[in-house]
Amino acid sequence: MTLGGSLVLFAIGAILKFAVTAKVSGIDLGTVGVVLMAVGVVGFLISLAWLLSHRRRVTTVQERTYAAPVVPPVVEDRTYRAAPPPERRAPEDPYDPRV
Repeated sequence: MTLGGSLVLFAIGAILKFAVTAKVSGIDLGTVGVVLMAVGVVGFLISLAWLLSHRRRVTTVQERTYAAPVVPPVVEDRTYRAAPPPERRAPEDPYDPRV
């Protein structure tokens, strides 16, 4: 039973004991109210004791994760050379007889 359930039982018992004036044959509603209030108080105390006892127990879990070793990136040294410039020739002579 939770704390809320215990408080609800106590409230219903108090209503039956102090607010209801109806008469039911074979049942005394005041006695039922007292019983519900008692059950509510006992349930509240048990719930409170359970809550406080579990509150003190703190479990600490430490997880260690090991990362893979850091590998430096592969670097390749390459030398790029531009193509040699084209040979410079004198402009062709349109009147050259060798052509």
